[in-house]
Amino acid sequence: MTQTLADARPGAAVGEGGWPDEARPRHAAAVWHRFVQWVDLVRVLSVKNFRQRYLRSKLGVIWALVQPLAQAAVLSFVFLKIFKVHRIPHYPLYVLSGIMAWQFFQQGVVGGTSSIVDNAGLVRKVAVPKITFPLSVVGGVLLVFALQLVVLIAGAGVSGTLAVTTPVLLVLSLMVEVVLTLGFAVLLCSLHVSFRDIRFLVESTLLMAFYLTPVIYDPSRLPPSYRSLLRWNPMDGVLSLERAALLARSVDWTAVSVSVICAVVLLAIGLPIFRRQAGDFADLV
Repeated sequence: MTQTLADARPGAAVGEGGWPDEARPRHAAAVWHRFVQWVDLVRVLSVKNFRQRYLRSKLGVIWALVQPLAQAAVLSFVFLKIFKVHRIPHYPLYVLSGIMAWQFFQQGVVGGTSSIVDNAGLVRKVAVPKITFPLSVVGGVLLVFALQLVVLIAGAGVSGTLAVTTPVLLVLSLMVEVVLTLGFAVLLCSLHVSFRDIRFLVESTLLMAFYLTPVIYDPSRLPPSYRSLLRWNPMDGVLSLERAALLARSVDWTAVSVSVICAVVLLAIGLPIFRRQAGDFADLV
């Protein structure tokens, strides 16, 4: 599949979007054929990224569950047993859902930011749209999150908090988070090719952003002024949807609206910038 997409000679002139000029399809049938090939390539690379994450580890993909479960267990013990915080119903599931959603966002953004540089060899030699690389990173993280969702749904079933609206709200939550993550990844990826400090800045910012995101606390219990500010965090709406689906909580539609707008705007800004710079990536990496 890669060879088919890479049939143009190495070093061929690259046009908009990362296609080499001589490999760019000209007719409708050819465009559709290329698109099908590209989708399959994204799928293959996403699975590859998923497998490489746990390559040669004894527990393999089980680590995708062990890490957030362990973190949620420690936080639940600290807040329920030591600080005696009992105000959030089903707190272990509440914090676990927040951790898993945050990890998806964090890993997708960080991995997507460096995806072009990390795949420098392929970027120089393989004739595919360069958007393939950040997209496949987000796709690989999405596969991990899909596995984690199974555990979350099972936990919600045991807790008796699933509702008729659960599937709709989960799908909506996932759609918003995928677009949001991809929007950040594409925009930051374009910047990172020229400015290698971007990745370190992203990692540091996300570390601080974790505590400004309602992963381990209930935003509805914040003072009104702080609650209004928190709604500008695009992950707030995502978590509101996810917890409404899994814990039968009310949806903060104001926060969801902010998340949707941020996701769409980021992608709308990031894609044109990425498209304009794609032709220079091979020279810059």
